[in-house]
Amino acid sequence: MQGANLEQVQVNGANFQGANLRGIPWLIVKDLMVQPEANFTSIQWDNPIDDAMLSKD
Repeated sequence: MQGANLEQVQVNGANFQGANLRGIPWLIVKDLMVQPEANFTSIQWDNPIDDAMLSKD
């Protein structure tokens, strides 16, 4: 993922399982995680949050 421009990208249905997303700004990771049917199981990133926060609007 190094050097990728992830702003406004659509990842519906993508599989990021186990991906290293370290170095990607938290707000971009958050935007990716709310897209439909994308799998972010066991990802690695700089600022992990509680799963409960993801389900809140």
